[in-house]
Amino acid sequence: MQLGRRTVLRNLNLTVRGGETAAIVGRNGVGKTTLLRALGGLVPYDGRIDVNGERPDLGLVFQNADLQLFNASVRDEILYRVDNPDMALYEHLLDVLGLTRYENTPPLLLSEGEKKRVALATVLLRQPRHGVLLDEPSLGQDLRHKQMLLRVARALNDAGYVVIMTTHDLALAAGVDRIILMGADGFVADGPPGEVFADHAAWASIGLYVPDWLYEDGRLTTL
Repeated sequence: MQLGRRTVLRNLNLTVRGGETAAIVGRNGVGKTTLLRALGGLVPYDGRIDVNGERPDLGLVFQNADLQLFNASVRDEILYRVDNPDMALYEHLLDVLGLTRYENTPPLLLSEGEKKRVALATVLLRQPRHGVLLDEPSLGQDLRHKQMLLRVARALNDAGYVVIMTTHDLALAAGVDRIILMGADGFVADGPPGEVFADHAAWASIGLYVPDWLYEDGRLTTL
């Protein structure tokens, strides 16, 4: 995969199933965001990305939510260019994502965490057919809202959708179904959080380590 004239990703092979949340973890600059943008159809690539032989329909929430927000109010933002919006879903998203009190607030006046939840609401109201892509979703979120993100991901999984996120937040990653550890040369580990966190050689190979605080009494700490 090219980014400008530079090859960023090569020889990647990844399968994620509906009903699964996967977290892609790795150092800055290895291509995590570029991979999400390719999955979302925003950057050109060689190869094939498909869902049962068809082009995937995946909603993408950017790491920098400012790039997705430009309307005069949160309500206008979420409903922007949605034909015949499901208003029951709209009200549900406001409630679940903690946005009801900001419905008439300009989104760019919100905190970074609140902006990201507005961007997530805009994606979810459009009901992408296959799932969502979240680039560093926990940035700007406190513990309560990180837990909320995991609940939203689980609800999407229960409905058969896929959720793929990139994150540096290892406590958040510990709560998903699967961690994909990514280095400059591609994927170096892939499996359930407990299994991947125990693979210290894989972490060392990409210049990262699993911090001691992630374990309590020998058990993996989750949100």
